[in-house]
Amino acid sequence: MTNPRDADGEWPAGGLETVGACPVCGGTATSAFYSGLHDRAFRTAPGSWTLVRCGDCRSGYLDPRPTRETIGLAYRSYYTHGSTTAPPPVGPLRQGLANDYRKARWGYDQGHAIPGGRLIPRVAPTRGALVDREIRHLPAIPGGRLLDLGSGSGAFLAQMAALGWRTHGVDPDPAAVASAREAGLSVTHGTLGDLDLEEHAGAYDAVTLSHVIEHLHDPAEDLRRIHRLLRPGGLLWIATPNLEALGLRRFGHDWLGLDPPRHLVLFTRGSLERLLRDTGFEPQPAPPTSPHALQMFSQSAAIRQGRLPDEGPVKGIRRLRALAAIANQASLRNPRHAEELLMVAKRASA
Repeated sequence: MTNPRDADGEWPAGGLETVGACPVCGGTATSAFYSGLHDRAFRTAPGSWTLVRCGDCRSGYLDPRPTRETIGLAYRSYYTHGSTTAPPPVGPLRQGLANDYRKARWGYDQGHAIPGGRLIPRVAPTRGALVDREIRHLPAIPGGRLLDLGSGSGAFLAQMAALGWRTHGVDPDPAAVASAREAGLSVTHGTLGDLDLEEHAGAYDAVTLSHVIEHLHDPAEDLRRIHRLLRPGGLLWIATPNLEALGLRRFGHDWLGLDPPRHLVLFTRGSLERLLRDTGFEPQPAPPTSPHALQMFSQSAAIRQGRLPDEGPVKGIRRLRALAAIANQASLRNPRHAEELLMVAKRASA
């Protein structure tokens, strides 16, 4: 049912396209998964949307969906318009322990390290998973070149530059790009297609996409482009909503990860691994998931209660906290049902 605070009207005539075949595997057997979806996260995109599920790879995708020419209408209000260019500060004790852990686990030697931090995953697995997530599971490569697609206002670029990487970002949001450039960061305004593949071929040691791949019209083609940008053995890191998440089971239409019509394709772990192999990558063992269930549960509950996600729910908060804690522990044991998929893959040598 459409919430009265949803965006009104229909998507512009002529601004829709039928997908026809799964953007992940090319399969044509589908079934309706969720229908009557509306933009309830930002309430700027008009229209009603249907998410279908591929009968072959089990990915989900919008069909019909906005065209490349009209999709920008869905981003008139979006979180990348913010101006944060630095990670949130932490206390000296926590920072020192994290520095010791990063040095032992990932090879980063920066800042004061407090002995014992390398034990974090044993005594506090969720904290260790968060530290890993902050650097996107990338080992230290002194002077290595890092490309972040969908870099927003540049918080991650700034963090990794401080750890010794040579960073570059790409983002379609002009306000976010301007904010990043004001902070002295190297960022291209546009999309992956705006990078000269000949000029940048084999130039990067790592490419990261944090909640970007679900926004792409043709994820297979874009992964092939990324393959050309990476050196042989270079790392690709992806985070994206998980179509097998426990939160989706609980909240259904109200789950924040659906986010129509901005999220065009949603993956399972199996379907994303399949796509990576099809485009020349070698998926690595799944990293531990970070404990984000409370954030997703809270924002999804807010949507269910007719509120904006960042407003949070007005009732059931204690129960949500308990359920999220259980979900986080379950995801640490089995990342298949975490709120987000975390994937690391290597570019094959050939």
